[in-house]
Amino acid sequence: DWRLVNRVLKEGYVVLDKGKFVRVLEEFLKERLLERIVIDDLESIKPYLKEIERVVAKEKKKFEKIEFDRVDFSCFPPCMRNILADLRKGINIPHTARFAVTSFLLNIGLDTEQIIDLFKSAPDFDEEKTRYQVEHIAGSKGTEYDCPACDTMKTYQNCYEDNSCKKINHPISYYRRCMKRMKLSQKDGDKT
Repeated sequence: DWRLVNRVLKEGYVVLDKGKFVRVLEEFLKERLLERIVIDDLESIKPYLKEIERVVAKEKKKFEKIEFDRVDFSCFPPCMRNILADLRKGINIPHTARFAVTSFLLNIGLDTEQIIDLFKSAPDFDEEKTRYQVEHIAGSKGTEYDCPACDTMKTYQNCYEDNSCKKINHPISYYRRCMKRMKLSQKDGDKT
């Protein structure tokens, strides 16, 4: 329910989480566009609709959650391999790296318990705090978080780029491409 009485106010402003803000913005833009669009002849735009649908469907795929058959550590991008290696060595990794690796692992299919197990080697491990943070990133409290893009990883000095990262702008893209290549090479191997 969007009535003001059901919203949290802070210093005269309505407080919204990211998901609700996006929804309000979406409705606002939709209304503004509908006010401005006047189409007298619907037949004249029909030829363009198929192309628009195709482009929208292609762009929408970029934002869909990816389901992988299995998790393959050999396909992890260098940033995630390095963060996990540091974690296994008992090195205290920064919060930004913890967030990045947690969101990455959730997005490729690891469950909360598997991720908590990975953090047990952290020198400051606290199971209750770790569980809360992993579940929060997984979306149990509302917003499900995506893994940070490469530019963000670089900003926080969590990027360990190598030659295999060329033309990649997101750790999930790196993983997806590697898994696709592995799947194709398995198919080629099955044919021989």
